[in-house]
Amino acid sequence: MVNDIEKRIHLPLSSLGLRVGVRHGDRDDLASGQTPHVLVTTPESFDVLLFRKDAALITVKAVIIDEVHLLYNTQRGLQLSILLQRLKQSLTDNPQWVALSATVGRLPDIRDFLFGRDEQAEFFQFPAQRTIDAQIRNISDDNSFLRLIRLLTQRPVKLLIFANARKECERLAGFLRQDKQLKAEVFVHYSSLSPNVRVEAEQNFSKSNTAICIATSTLELGIDIGDIDAVLLWGVPSGVESFLQRIGRSNRRSYKTNVVCLVSDDSEVPLGEVLRFMAIIDAGKRGELSIRAPFELFGAVGQQFLSVIASDGGRFTRPVHN
Repeated sequence: MVNDIEKRIHLPLSSLGLRVGVRHGDRDDLASGQTPHVLVTTPESFDVLLFRKDAALITVKAVIIDEVHLLYNTQRGLQLSILLQRLKQSLTDNPQWVALSATVGRLPDIRDFLFGRDEQAEFFQFPAQRTIDAQIRNISDDNSFLRLIRLLTQRPVKLLIFANARKECERLAGFLRQDKQLKAEVFVHYSSLSPNVRVEAEQNFSKSNTAICIATSTLELGIDIGDIDAVLLWGVPSGVESFLQRIGRSNRRSYKTNVVCLVSDDSEVPLGEVLRFMAIIDAGKRGELSIRAPFELFGAVGQQFLSVIASDGGRFTRPVHN
């Protein structure tokens, strides 16, 4: 996702004379010695930059956290919260924080979890204007799934199919590839694939007139894979937030999103899946997102203690409060 964000903001920012850089496990633009105006990174790489007291952090004026719902109430989110406080203490002026998401139930909870309740914040919430056109279809066997895909691909079309496990992604892709007409149009995308394979799948899917991509939650995020005509869900998403993220990939340039929810006879309780799909579709149409108060997490605290001490060569200076 870091590379995708850099790709999308590079052109408009470069036209303003601003340099964009990337820092993650496979790429470090800071190594060139030229500090970018905008750095796109991950919490883990941000941790490394703080640990080595990178000079690029001295001039930070603002931090933007995209897809913040993925960090809320998680140990990774707690890690980022502590990192932001460490950054704040190292700067002369307080930076501006910005957190973005399309699926947050109660905005103040994000502030409380990441920055603390005493942090002043302004909250901006904009209701979705797109309608959800949802169908629930029974899939009696693999052949009925193939017939559905053939029906949907009678004209040039882009389909994004979400499955809840990579094993299911490969099974569905393998079956569709047995069809001569579909073989070259089927791609898979999940986290354990190498970055090069995922990027190749994204590029091939984007430039094809007709394409089918079967993915796990890796494509819930805003990775640019071009226009998508419809989203198919093989299995019920984990919650309404995941449901909205997945179907939000469809028809982004129109006021309607198309989703087909597939219930296989092979599932443990087919009727149960139908009822869960109906409930999640209804909640999505109403915009009813889950509301969970911030958790009291501690797991990342010990790691951050050690990181602070190690970054100072084993020394620890207790802060003095006036």
